[in-house]
Amino acid sequence: MSYLLIALSLLLSLPAHAVTQKFGANEHNTVWVSEGDNKFRCSLKQTIPNFGEATFRHLAGGKLHLKVELIHPNRAEREVELISRPPLWLHNRGSRLLDSQQLNEPTSEIEFGTHQARVALTELEQGLFPTIRYRVAKDDNREINAAISSVNFQPAYNQFLTCLGQLMPYQFEYVQESNFYFRSGRSSLSAIDRRRLNEIITYVKADPTIKWAQIKGYTDSKGFRHFNDKLGEQRAKAIQNYLADHGVDQLDINVKSYGERKPLESNRTSKGRARNRVAIFTLFNKEPPPPEELPEFEFESIFDTLPKEEPQYKAPIPTPLADSVLEPQSPPMMPPTSEAAPAEISPPPPPTFDAPAESALVVPAPEKAAQPAEAPPTDTRPSLFEPITPDMVETGR
Repeated sequence: MSYLLIALSLLLSLPAHAVTQKFGANEHNTVWVSEGDNKFRCSLKQTIPNFGEATFRHLAGGKLHLKVELIHPNRAEREVELISRPPLWLHNRGSRLLDSQQLNEPTSEIEFGTHQARVALTELEQGLFPTIRYRVAKDDNREINAAISSVNFQPAYNQFLTCLGQLMPYQFEYVQESNFYFRSGRSSLSAIDRRRLNEIITYVKADPTIKWAQIKGYTDSKGFRHFNDKLGEQRAKAIQNYLADHGVDQLDINVKSYGERKPLESNRTSKGRARNRVAIFTLFNKEPPPPEELPEFEFESIFDTLPKEEPQYKAPIPTPLADSVLEPQSPPMMPPTSEAAPAEISPPPPPTFDAPAESALVVPAPEKAAQPAEAPPTDTRPSLFEPITPDMVETGR
C-alpha cells in the first residue's frame, strides 16, 4: 500500500503537459463552397465543425483576404498564429509558421490580409492544411488548433478563379458620382469624358440594382443668364444622350440645369470659372431624394464684398449754368447821346483802376430820351464795323 502512495505522489509532482484541442473537417465531411454575386463579390468558404467558418473573399475593386468567423469569442492569451501543417498521410513533413498577429481583446472573428490569404491558398493547392493556433487565456495547458482542410479543394477553387476573372475592377463608390468639365460656351464631350462614361456604362449594365440617376448642368457667369440656362441643359443632355446611344435604358434620369445659379466656385477667377463649367452625374442604388427646387438667380456681385459705407467717389450732379456761360456775351450797346454827337463812336476802353467808373460809359441826355420816336427802328444796336451818322439817327436806319 505504501508503494502505491509513493507512486501516486510522484505522478502528482510531475509538471502537467499542455492539452491540444483540435478542430477540423475530415476527408468525409469536408465541404467547399464557391459563390459569386453579379461580378461584384467572389467567395470560397469551408465550415470548420464546432469552431467556425473560414472564408476567402474578394470584392470588386478590393483585395483578397481570409476571415475566420468563430462560434465562440476567441480568448487568445497573446497572439494568434497561422501555420501550415501536413495531412496525416504526409506526416514526414513538418509544420511552418505563415503569419502571426496580436489580439488585445476577445473577438468573434480573425482576419488575415492579402499576402497571408494568397499563401494559404497556395498551401491548400499543395494539399497542406493551413491551421489557426493559439493558447487560451488563463489556461496555459490548453492549445487550440483549427485546420482548414484541403480535401475536395480543387474543384471549388477552379470556380473561384473563374469568378475572380469576371470580377469588376471597381466598386459602386467608384462610379457613384462623376464630374464632366467643358470648355467655355461648349457642350461637347471630350475623349476623357467618353472614357469615363464607358466605365459607368459597363458597371450599370452589370448591376441591376442601379435604377436612378441625376445630372446637373452648370455654367460660369459669362454671357446672358437665359443663355447659360440653355447651355447647362445642353451639357446635361449630352451625357444623357451618350448613355441612351450605348444601350443604357434602365435608368430613370432627372436632368436639371442650374446655369450660373448656385456656382460651385467663385466666378471672379479663371480657375473658379473653369470649375463651374461642369455637369455632375450621380447614380443611385436606392430611390433618390426628391428633386430640389430650382433657385432664383444667385450670381455674384462685386459690390457684395465691399464694406457697407458711402462710396468714395460721387458723380457730379448737373446744375443750371449762367447765361453768360451758356451763350457768348454780346458787346455793350452804345445808344446815341444827341444830335451833336461825334460822327464816329469807338468801342469803350477797358476799365482801369485809376479811371472813375462813370467815365467808362456815356449817359444819354434826359430830354432826348423823353422825345417819342416817329418810327422805332427794328434793331437799334449799332454795329462795331459801321460808323453811326446823324442821318442814320434821323431816318431811323
